[in-house]
Amino acid sequence: MGNFEYLINIMRAQSFGQLDDTVSIEDVAKRYALFPNEAIYVVDYKAIQIEPLSNNFKRITGIDTPLKNEVTALYEHVHTDNLQPFLRYTEKVLRYGYENAGRAYATEQDFNLNIYRTIHNRIVLKSTAILQYDSENKIRYSVGKIMDVTGLIPFQHFGYKFAGPNSQKIYTAFAGLHEFEQILTNRELEILHLVGHGMHTRQIAEKLHLSRHTVDTHKRNIIRKLEASNSIDAFNKAQSMGLFKL
Repeated sequence: MGNFEYLINIMRAQSFGQLDDTVSIEDVAKRYALFPNEAIYVVDYKAIQIEPLSNNFKRITGIDTPLKNEVTALYEHVHTDNLQPFLRYTEKVLRYGYENAGRAYATEQDFNLNIYRTIHNRIVLKSTAILQYDSENKIRYSVGKIMDVTGLIPFQHFGYKFAGPNSQKIYTAFAGLHEFEQILTNRELEILHLVGHGMHTRQIAEKLHLSRHTVDTHKRNIIRKLEASNSIDAFNKAQSMGLFKL
């Protein structure tokens, strides 16, 4: 399991309950398998296993696995450049999902989405949704879809967002402003917000009664902290991470 053992231990530490009914794998495959460039799979959180549901799973992900395998196969195909932010995100999703199960995510309506580079230098967009909770309100099954979007979507770094009827609630609870204020100061958040609204250094300096040098220094710090390529990229990344209230 290597560096992924701590994620597996999070799953193993859960006390799972009983299921009201069983998930029909065939029904899930029919509902989610739409296009040839999308690989579908189900995660069993109690067994800590994945089950690919589409024949193109290996071709799209590069994962050479039997029908069932440990969930770590989903991590092993991530490019090393993206792996650490991917794992930090995954850990937060697991912890948040277990701590808030049944209170935030609506089954098959709320989606986690992330984009990253694979070890084969393919760009994929992955979406996951909860299929079923058990009697203890723990996530028992989720469904995932990995789409090959190489050449279709501009890519610079690992990113994530939430979609669905409870996305704002999830953004706030999963990665609220209080957490990001430990990374960005209030002033940096204020400047980044103005950058996102099209204001340049001179305009920001005048609005906030700062020198241009001070604004530029804040911008450089923001870019460094968010591991972005420029200030616009920093704003887009912060927005996708739920830094700003939508």
